Amino acid sequence: KMSTTFIRTLTTQLVSMEELFSCIDPVVLFRELETPLRDSIKTVLHEVGTDVAPNVWRQLPDTVKEELAIKINEEAPELMRNILNKTQRDVSHVFDIEHMVVESLCMNKPLINHMFLSCGFTELEFIRNTGAYMGLILGVVQMVQQYYIPAGWLLPVFGVVGGLGTNWLALKMIFEPVHPTPLLGGRIVVQGQFLQRQHEVAADYSRIFYENLGNAKKLIPAIVTGRRSDNLCALIQSEVGGAIDRCANVVQPFISLAGGGNVYGRIKHLATEKIMHRLLNVFMEADDYLDKTMDLESLITKRMRAMDVKDFEQILHPIFQEDEWILILLGGILGYVVGMTQWYVLGT
Repeated sequence: KMSTTFIRTLTTQLVSMEELFSCIDPVVLFRELETPLRDSIKTVLHEVGTDVAPNVWRQLPDTVKEELAIKINEEAPELMRNILNKTQRDVSHVFDIEHMVVESLCMNKPLINHMFLSCGFTELEFIRNTGAYMGLILGVVQMVQQYYIPAGWLLPVFGVVGGLGTNWLALKMIFEPVHPTPLLGGRIVVQGQFLQRQHEVAADYSRIFYENLGNAKKLIPAIVTGRRSDNLCALIQSEVGGAIDRCANVVQPFISLAGGGNVYGRIKHLATEKIMHRLLNVFMEADDYLDKTMDLESLITKRMRAMDVKDFEQILHPIFQEDEWILILLGGILGYVVGMTQWYVLGT
């Protein structure tokens, strides 16, 4: 549930997949992938020919095979542009980032702990220190009370009230007030501890997300083999089929020798299947370009820093807000245990 809230907040308030993918230039992307793509086309061409009609393929002159490879390579830029353009128009059709992030965080639960500990360590220290200071004050009050009005049963009562109260107060001081609020005629300005660190937290949050979930090495496999990869496969099959149709005059001699129109559909299916099999390794060659052009870490950092403080508070606070009662209750339980221990040791 925390993972789902986290990624929905990110994609609705900070950046959408359509925006990220729109940064990708199909011409530059093809340039990055030209060499591995050419090698893959040559390999796929050989494998399809060998699978469909091995004897015919072996007997084909090398010049015919070369001409076929050249023609298909000429179609590659348009093929790449068509696939990218259709993907950019509706990224969610081929990539479910919510499923990818939730699955990744559920499989690696320490990561989400690391994210919130890194972003909120200062606040956790604040809760700890607030508890210590409030405990000291309550301890002095208890000491005076026990001196003048001895009552052992008040020790656990003070413990529970103090434990609940200090954690509740500390949590309130972390997120409230949301906006800077002047007190004493402006001599003191108070604001939630966490919200004062918006500039710093934005950088930490973006860095951790990018390094663990949002870089190309993580996104490419999730797109190619993820939950909606079948839609990507159908898109590629359609475009590959169109590219093969445009190469029909070159492919036709092989088709005729291999058995005529009966094998044409099989050629398209096999070509798509084998291209999908190699797609992951091919696109991984462009990971540096994709990271640089999408620049996700910097983009999230800038937008988080530019957010209204109220919107910024809503990015992380709701993720664990409903579980704050656990922390407050834990303070009360620990206070009760300490109080009962004092009562047992010190007696009435």
